[in-house]
Amino acid sequence: MKTSRLIAMGLCGALICLAAPASFSQYTIVKPKEIHDVLINPGMGFTTFHHFNKDHVGKGSDWDSQNVEDLLQPDGDLKYCEYPPSSIAYFRWYWDEIEPEQGRYRWELIDQTIEQARRNGQKLAFRLMPQNGVPKAPAWYRAIAPGFTYEEGKSWMPDYESPLFRKHFGNLVAALAERYDGHPGIDHIDMGIVGRWGEWHTSGTGHPMPSMDTQVEFVDLYRHAFTKSWLVMLIGGGEAMAHAIQQGTGWRADCLGDMGGFSSNWNHMEDLYPIELSKAGALDAWKKAPVVFESCWTMQYWAQQGWDIQAIFDRALQYHASVFNNKSSVVPKEHWGLVNDFLRKMGYRFVLRRIQWPDEAKAGSLVKLETLWENTGVAPVYLPYRLVYQLKNEGNTFEHAFTADVRSWLPGYSLIVESIPLPADLPAGSYQMRVALLDPATNQPAIRLAIAGRDPDGW
Repeated sequence: MKTSRLIAMGLCGALICLAAPASFSQYTIVKPKEIHDVLINPGMGFTTFHHFNKDHVGKGSDWDSQNVEDLLQPDGDLKYCEYPPSSIAYFRWYWDEIEPEQGRYRWELIDQTIEQARRNGQKLAFRLMPQNGVPKAPAWYRAIAPGFTYEEGKSWMPDYESPLFRKHFGNLVAALAERYDGHPGIDHIDMGIVGRWGEWHTSGTGHPMPSMDTQVEFVDLYRHAFTKSWLVMLIGGGEAMAHAIQQGTGWRADCLGDMGGFSSNWNHMEDLYPIELSKAGALDAWKKAPVVFESCWTMQYWAQQGWDIQAIFDRALQYHASVFNNKSSVVPKEHWGLVNDFLRKMGYRFVLRRIQWPDEAKAGSLVKLETLWENTGVAPVYLPYRLVYQLKNEGNTFEHAFTADVRSWLPGYSLIVESIPLPADLPAGSYQMRVALLDPATNQPAIRLAIAGRDPDGW
């Protein structure tokens, strides 16, 4: 950005001194150039599913790089590489995988996954599940606790009303939170606890769901344990879903894309989403907590059925989606343009429209900085990234963190005005004004802005 002069004065360092203007104004005003590149930013976009960014998702993939710039075409679109690069790796584990012996937790599975994700520029999102198909509750638990068989005795589900389930699965949730709540490598936790795949249903088992009071109690197991990391809950949970939303939980929805694959007169998109979200009071939850979708089948299947992929993406944007799990399935080449456009709109996208500061200022003074930001995405950012401005020249660097809470930047404009206190001993000279949104865990630039002028160090 444009440089301004800091001048040293006498007068006991007590006054702000602005130089006589050479033009119509005594202020420097910069209007950065907006860019339209696809930006891979934390907490949003496509997820990989039991894959990482460098994994090939299908035969013929020509992408083997985590450097987004290498994938961008001159117009800012991502080159066709079968699957978009991602900031989130999504995994699911069954109870018996994490706690094969009572009280012995295989944290190494999660730790190794977090580390592998970090090496590929991603954070981890995950779900733990107590049942599906063959028994997935640990053998030690099945030996001491009541449950039900289904699928001709091949499968087993816990009795969710049993105090033993609440005790032992509750112990797992508590231990999980003690180790991972607020972990910088975690993006969000998919709150699975009841039913097949932890998806809050027992369809196909012949056995009922637990009472609503019990389901609400299970929501509270997670809510009381995780106070820092984001939780999301599958829609359709009735009163339990409403309770989760009231407690500040985000929501996720399966089967994005279903336009009639299960029934000729019913589908998830038109008949489930609007009704269940309305019942749960979740339509405005996006303002405070993330919205996550998972595809039904694959995009190839959508195309084969002749479904309108543009309309599918538009519906997700209407619900203010931040995250989309496309199951690491290949994106059809003919629909890559729609994917690029979807990636530009989902989640948050910050454009610095205008920034103003004095042409000249004095060490030890206050410098008024006025900035106008626009979020051109459909959702806010959900973590407290730090808005920091930096004065920098060849020998000196001074940084100031604004008090602005970027989580409040809903789609639209945000005007931020604040005075920066310059150190009294800051040497005179010309300084470049730089800006970044820093990760509070690393204090490094974390969010790519949709403006030109990004330096190699992320500012």
